[in-house]
Amino acid sequence: MHTTISSGRLEIVLLHILEHFRSTGGLTFSGLQSCRGELAAPLLDLAAVRRYAGAHDVALTTGALAVVAQCAGELRPTDQIVLDAALSLRLHSERYARSGISRQTIRQLSDRELDRRHRALLNDWRSLHEALLDASDAPPIGSGPSENSFRGTIEPTALRSLARQLVHRELNSVGSATSSPSSSTDPDHQHAKRTRGRIIVVGAAVMDAVFRIRDLPRWETSIEAHDLTFSPGGKGLTQAVAAARLGHRVSLVAAITDDRFGAEIVNYLRANDVDTSLLKIVPGADTPFTGVLEMDRGDSLATYWRNENEVRLDPWDCDELVSELLDCDAVLMTFEVPRETVEHNLALLRDIDDARPLTIVTAAQPYADATLSADAFQQIDYVVAHPWELRCLRSTSPQHFDPDPSARELLKMGVGSVCVLLRGACTMYSRSAEHAVQAPGLASSYKESATARDAFCAALADDLIQSGRRFSPRATTWASAAMSCAIADYPLKVSLPSPRRIETMLARITQPA
Repeated sequence: MHTTISSGRLEIVLLHILEHFRSTGGLTFSGLQSCRGELAAPLLDLAAVRRYAGAHDVALTTGALAVVAQCAGELRPTDQIVLDAALSLRLHSERYARSGISRQTIRQLSDRELDRRHRALLNDWRSLHEALLDASDAPPIGSGPSENSFRGTIEPTALRSLARQLVHRELNSVGSATSSPSSSTDPDHQHAKRTRGRIIVVGAAVMDAVFRIRDLPRWETSIEAHDLTFSPGGKGLTQAVAAARLGHRVSLVAAITDDRFGAEIVNYLRANDVDTSLLKIVPGADTPFTGVLEMDRGDSLATYWRNENEVRLDPWDCDELVSELLDCDAVLMTFEVPRETVEHNLALLRDIDDARPLTIVTAAQPYADATLSADAFQQIDYVVAHPWELRCLRSTSPQHFDPDPSARELLKMGVGSVCVLLRGACTMYSRSAEHAVQAPGLASSYKESATARDAFCAALADDLIQSGRRFSPRATTWASAAMSCAIADYPLKVSLPSPRRIETMLARITQPA
């Protein structure tokens, strides 16, 4: 990250890099590779580039090309056309071809010689614009600028606009800012006089069958597990237990059965101080199961059987929740229940005029058929998701997915904040904060598990209750510390943290190097 460079200085540095590649064959993979340790280093070190490379498991050079193309695509059409030729980006080659632009012109727009790229652009200025603009509302397009005007004004302006857009992406990208609260001696964060809040969790309560293995079986083969456990699970159940571990009064709203596994779920919840009075009991049905293949370091694969034809939480099952919602501080919901039920509960919250509870929604598992309605998004205070889940929340699924603009799109749709979890760290985008804020996690030999995200959601609700619902980077860091606890304590029977355990982890995370 460019923490020591001002945004103005960074814009100048990036503009210098773009001008260099403009005059040396364009911004290409081979060009970036040849000078990655010198001239191109500031571009490759952008937070957005590093995040893209990490999320897509590609080289930094590939990430840089993708981010530059995305930023160029966010500019006005003329700038896109100019940059396409100036940097040989090939942004709109397919669109040009569909619009009847000759193959020779398209090839020349990405030629190694800058003069040839310029000639192709200026000779076809009008037709390139017509290919990119919607003819129904496009303004009249002239014959094109003179070469002197193009070289002296239009092209430099487009390059500066791209550099400025890259800086904007840097300031609003995963990892662009780091939350750095003081250590656990901070009395505000210690919550010496903790508030015991009221939390309702709407989700699933299932049974997990966890097979612990040391290697994955090959196709059409089998291997022996070295351990097998049956235990209550589900995101809703785990978030409820996590919130209770933090000292809150918690009720779980879920559909369970009256078989022996359903009884075990109820006993488990009660043993962990979770109220079971709001559970829906389905007689004569079989308990849903999740089958998990888990490696020694916490890596896992899972498949689930929801038995949703028999065991499901329907919208009308929640109509009696209004009085409970009026009396609670936070509602945690997961996509384990039907989409219609989530939207119905969010509508119930919308109709509460005063003291509406906080709403935290876990976007897992994403709905296969559709996303939430626009009205539903407006009732959500916090969405917690992994990068790949953000794609499923959008009304359209772009060919080249990027979590950054997807998170910002959710904010525009009315979501208060978006928490993106990746490899034990969190980046929070919020309408109440100017820049994205990243809270680091603690490095661990164990991998992030589903339990870790549930610990994050419960701790996020906890900190917001303690702070009187005020958003601050501290909430992100507190929740991320809880997630780190669940990851680090994975081998223990109880990995969901207490407030004291989170404080200990927070001190380790924020300890100066």
